[in-house]
Amino acid sequence: MVPTERRALQRVKVSYPVVVETNHDADPPHLKGGTVDVSEDGLCLCVASPLEPTIKRVSIQMTLPLPSPVIDAEVIWQQRRNDAWYCGLRLLATDDQLSSLRKSLRVHDDYILNHVIRATSRRRKDVTEKVEMFFRTAVKKFLETVVSLEAELSHKANDALIQQQFDEAVRELLVEGDELERAVDDKLVMKNVKEHFRALVSCWVRETRCVDRAYRKPRGYPGDAKLLESIYDNKPVLDRRMGACFERNFLNDTYAVAVRERKEKTKDFLRQFLGTTTVDPVRILNIACGACRELKELFTEGKWERRYRLACVDHDEEALTLARDHLAILPSNFSAEFIKEDVLNLCKSSSYAETLSGQHLIYSIGLADYLPDRILKKLLACMYQWLEPQGVILLTHKEKNRHKPLAPDWFCDWAFVPRDQEDLLRLIQEAGIRRACVTWEWESSGRVLFALITK
Repeated sequence: MVPTERRALQRVKVSYPVVVETNHDADPPHLKGGTVDVSEDGLCLCVASPLEPTIKRVSIQMTLPLPSPVIDAEVIWQQRRNDAWYCGLRLLATDDQLSSLRKSLRVHDDYILNHVIRATSRRRKDVTEKVEMFFRTAVKKFLETVVSLEAELSHKANDALIQQQFDEAVRELLVEGDELERAVDDKLVMKNVKEHFRALVSCWVRETRCVDRAYRKPRGYPGDAKLLESIYDNKPVLDRRMGACFERNFLNDTYAVAVRERKEKTKDFLRQFLGTTTVDPVRILNIACGACRELKELFTEGKWERRYRLACVDHDEEALTLARDHLAILPSNFSAEFIKEDVLNLCKSSSYAETLSGQHLIYSIGLADYLPDRILKKLLACMYQWLEPQGVILLTHKEKNRHKPLAPDWFCDWAFVPRDQEDLLRLIQEAGIRRACVTWEWESSGRVLFALITK
């Protein structure tokens, strides 16, 4: 596990050489020292000799890529520990200067590195050297690039060029990380490696909207409705902090592109199905409905003259609130029922078997990727049972052979159950559905599989 920290901003424990200028007539006027750690607005130094008691303010000189290499500080305390002198300083700097200092020191954060090395060694001594080399080379190079690019941003450098260089740095890091994962071949070791990597980049991730939400998972699960809304909107934060580069990289990642294309493909299918069906009213069940963005966009495009009965199921009340807001604008020939329930209870309850039966279309986009085989099979069987004859199930799933979501995994701890078309077909058949009932399509990026099951 990553070492825990109760402070709002994690303390950076790192050894880095500095020069302390006393601005005083004392001898010597300069002291060599080294950082011990930096907190939200403080710095602990180890110095060669004690400061004179009369010295209350000093200047800290560092050879780091900071907007200003000199930071003034107030001396709060000093004490002797063993054979060394330590002093605690309150940094007299702006929030931006403090943020730049903390980020620059991340490159040299041996505390987190030593922690991951010890944790790896306890489980797999044979791969410890590989893990250490990954952090000392690939991760360090990535952090150095990020710090350097952020310094350029502060000097009004070309945003597009900065983004291009950042995207390439991310690509190189993920290639190295993927190679390490194949070489280590140990889920627990790699879980620990990725947790420590995320700790190192957390100071930039906090500056984002999408990446931070994807990592924090405020609703208790990955890919919540508000996050998907942001991915659909595809409007990154437009400021000059480095977090904006993380945000744009996330929204331009192949996974985010596939999520947007999945929505568009779902709309195309709904448009075609609803344009050809002759039943009235049309009953539609949306499982793990999220904010129902695809329905809002589809049903506000033109005239829909039949009656439509929508049942929208989600376990998250926040998602259902967004869905209600999105579908509140629909005309009177639409009715919508919002059901707060999880998949397990949905399949277990006999009351749902009665109230949800008779559907003409049942669809779920983005849920199957997270369900283990046992639960997905049960869900498929229930969906098929709830269908009217000639009714259709639409189920989407990311294709493991066409898409490996490295960036969401490494930066956000956002992973999926890996399956391909054969895996999904096997589960469909084990759920009691004949192979002949199933047809397949893909969205335009070719990364998301659409299983269409006709009863």
